[in-house]
Amino acid sequence: MSQHQKKPKKTLSGGARKRKGSRRELQAKALLEKQGYLVTKAAGSLGAFDLIAVGEVDVRLVQAKANRMPSRMEMETLRKLAKRLPWSVEIWVYKDRQGWEIVIL
Repeated sequence: MSQHQKKPKKTLSGGARKRKGSRRELQAKALLEKQGYLVTKAAGSLGAFDLIAVGEVDVRLVQAKANRMPSRMEMETLRKLAKRLPWSVEIWVYKDRQGWEIVIL
């Protein structure tokens, strides 16, 4: 491969992508617990939120992602819920080698 050719981009299989997502959810859970929240991880994470974090005076509903924002359809659902719920609706995106980007809707 010459120095001007790009290396093929690695893509993760569905199983590897799911495992990476689960690791990011557990990392987010640990960060919230360190901040004093009681955190529940949604079973299977198939709903709108991966984590529910309950603090002394607030509740945070978190969708955790690895390297990308939620799909357009997921974002629409999250925005609708943010308007109806009295709690913080958050998207946490872990970007490789950069860390967490947190978006509060």
